[in-house]
Amino acid sequence: MPYSPMPVKILAAHAFAAVPIRTLRTLAHYTHYQRLASQTRAGLATDLLCHWTTPAYRRLVRQSLTATDYALLHALWAGEHPLPDPNTLDLWRWQAPWPTLASLSSLQRLAVLGFLLPIRTPLGRQTVLLRDTTRWLRRVRPAPAPPTPASFQSLFQAVAELLIHGSIQPLPAATPGSMARTLAQSAGWLVLRLEQWRTTPRGIAWVQASLAEQERLLQHQIVRCSPPDSGLPAWRNPDWATLWQAFEALMHDHAPRRMWDVLALLWAHPAWGTLPDDQRGRLFGQWLRQVLQPAGVVSLAQGWVFWHGWSALTVTAPPFDGLLLPATPHLPPLLRWWATYWGQPTHHGWRISVAAVTARVQQDGDLMGVWEPLDAWYAARPPAVESVVATVAARPRVRLRQVMLVEGRAEALTVLEQQRGMQGVVQAGWAATHRVIAAEAVAQVARAVGLPSPRQSAPPREVETLVLALRIAAQHVPSHATAFQGQAQQLLADLSFAQRCVIDEQWEGLHSSLTPPLAIDAEPLAVGQQPRAQITVDHARQVVREAIQAGHALTVRYYTPSAHRITTRTIRPLELTSTGVRGWCELRQEERAFRFDRVLAVTVHHESG
Repeated sequence: MPYSPMPVKILAAHAFAAVPIRTLRTLAHYTHYQRLASQTRAGLATDLLCHWTTPAYRRLVRQSLTATDYALLHALWAGEHPLPDPNTLDLWRWQAPWPTLASLSSLQRLAVLGFLLPIRTPLGRQTVLLRDTTRWLRRVRPAPAPPTPASFQSLFQAVAELLIHGSIQPLPAATPGSMARTLAQSAGWLVLRLEQWRTTPRGIAWVQASLAEQERLLQHQIVRCSPPDSGLPAWRNPDWATLWQAFEALMHDHAPRRMWDVLALLWAHPAWGTLPDDQRGRLFGQWLRQVLQPAGVVSLAQGWVFWHGWSALTVTAPPFDGLLLPATPHLPPLLRWWATYWGQPTHHGWRISVAAVTARVQQDGDLMGVWEPLDAWYAARPPAVESVVATVAARPRVRLRQVMLVEGRAEALTVLEQQRGMQGVVQAGWAATHRVIAAEAVAQVARAVGLPSPRQSAPPREVETLVLALRIAAQHVPSHATAFQGQAQQLLADLSFAQRCVIDEQWEGLHSSLTPPLAIDAEPLAVGQQPRAQITVDHARQVVREAIQAGHALTVRYYTPSAHRITTRTIRPLELTSTGVRGWCELRQEERAFRFDRVLAVTVHHESG
């Protein structure tokens, strides 16, 4: 049958008969059922049904479900929320290292705890609700947990994403290793400053405030939509107040709505084609700056938008107004340029604030030479705005990001785009920092500033750079090494085995240049010398398979092309793939991926691993 978003409710026993065994293994892991390695699908399904009737399972569900999860479950059963597409809940693809329950979305958490399940039917795939879980619909929804402060490692990853977007657009010619080293240096330095900000009175008040208070403080800090006290005669016309109230109400009623669709309507005005191109561009920018932003049509300011023709460059102000960057020789070059351009000079360095960014925006604004065409445009403005309101009201709802709009010179935009890609730096980087300032206030903060939904998983190149940077940070900040390694493993979990092998090879070469030689049996090879394997790929695969079944550790001689050397290391295999093995490396003290075609020799430790 074709996929249907309407609620389909069946018994868990019937649903288990239409799912692969790997889905059942995922359910067993998250519901804390200790399954046997040799268990069949039918046996595992029967045991899971019995396990889900125990007090331990009920206690796990009570501790794991949040108020948002209960609300979503009620909406799914009542048909108020469509069932998710089965392709978004591929539980059979999940494998170790398993993400934690807290890191999953509400839909994923309900799926792995046994409330809904994607099944296979003769005519297609379908997501269904399990009727055995109706007792949870009668439970009282727990109160939301208070917000918790952002962790050090979360701040590091947010700043790392900021610097990644500012440094690889376009992709640099440097290798991921050198890029990761620069990234870890800059992000590690800046995140220490953010950590210090969180201990200031303003930072403490922000983090410890309630969710509603956080949203109020955020709006109070960045909302700038008051009409000007003086200006064009059009502001003194009483008819404009009604027009702008209708426009503002329309925008709020249709939020989230796509800003570009609204602005595109203005270009269809008959008087637009009679203006020269240069006046048209400047006029359009001034209309946005002097009318839309002061009138409050877009009421919550996410940042600033520089317009040049149809291209836009978005700059988002930090939520922590007043970040200080000292002018020391140790300040990374990327941060120094950033502070010089956007910061306000002080006796000790620079101060990044909303006022400093606003001053920079106004300095680049071209405000001269447009008053005559503006007067002509305002003369025909009431019917034009009424037409826009009517046209927008008749269109279907789409997404709008609420922003402040200003004009920038074409020359300034060209220079800005060339200077290390500021477009991605402040747009995606600060958005990521917004998400980690209060771990439990993501939705409230995003709604207050009009942030877009969390971006999709990064391309492999960005993941590669971020994983290497996290591993470097784990070496330089030992107190948070476990957290950094955990974040790196979460990123690697979304990659294929071949992609993980590539990252591990890059790390081996980078690790050898960052650390002194290890006291191990390392055999450097001469230039052009190729290693000789003592076993075949099939033999290595068979030995690893037997070691996994018996729970034994392995000692392997492994060739690393990036470092061009052979190392002897002990690994504890965890998972066998078609081309290699994933396991815990005692040498590096972290999980690694090993390819069979680079294993030169292998020995089994017969004591229990």
